[in-house]
Amino acid sequence: MARLLSAALEGTGASVEEISSSGLIQRLLYRFFMRPTVYIITSASDSGPERFVVPKGRAFYTSDIHFLGDADALLVSSGKNLEQRAVALSSRVLRDLGLSDEKITSAFERVRRQFFFKERFTVGERTVINAGDMDDPASEEKLFQTIGETGDVTAVLFTDYVSEHRIRCYARLFTDQNCPRVIVSGPDSERIVKFLSKNVLGSKIMLFAGAEHELLEQCYGTVVCLGSSEGRGRSFLSYCSSFSENISENM
Repeated sequence: MARLLSAALEGTGASVEEISSSGLIQRLLYRFFMRPTVYIITSASDSGPERFVVPKGRAFYTSDIHFLGDADALLVSSGKNLEQRAVALSSRVLRDLGLSDEKITSAFERVRRQFFFKERFTVGERTVINAGDMDDPASEEKLFQTIGETGDVTAVLFTDYVSEHRIRCYARLFTDQNCPRVIVSGPDSERIVKFLSKNVLGSKIMLFAGAEHELLEQCYGTVVCLGSSEGRGRSFLSYCSSFSENISENM
């Protein structure tokens, strides 16, 4: 979402800040640091009883039916998958900000070429799925459920720019989906491995800092890439795409 919006708003003077947080953190950030004019919340359902509060007078867009019935929320939830819903929500926000459909479409095409967005690669006997930057626990759970037998799954968590809140979400995901093997790579990996080792039940948590081909050798079955598609994640996905047998399958 942030990349789609940033690409379309480039040169307009507007800035886009992406925050993955609980309702409490969102309120504290507003109080002490940032006061946006437009709020976009893609998923708040994992925040429990905490309520995300949008100050009066601020535009509020969301794709989360958690806010169904909220008179202040403009709910945009069209689309069969995460990418379609992200594009629909981003497009509505940008049109309301005065951007033309032509400029929006052009910006979105640039983003698709530049970044990996939910791609699937077949590399030898392995299937590699890019689920980075999803920031949507419900969609991540659904992805694992569609894979089927989780005994043949390796989750690779790339930690570049991943918040503490998201790390806790991943810990719940790995436990709930009985993920047997989790490889952690990127900044602050040692601390994150320690946290996951204490908080994830039934998973083997591994730290990895080698080359891309060595990382692929550590994976088996269906490889689900989570966390960030920047930094180490982008390098690994580039490596996989360079000799994959089929690319870009929407799920």
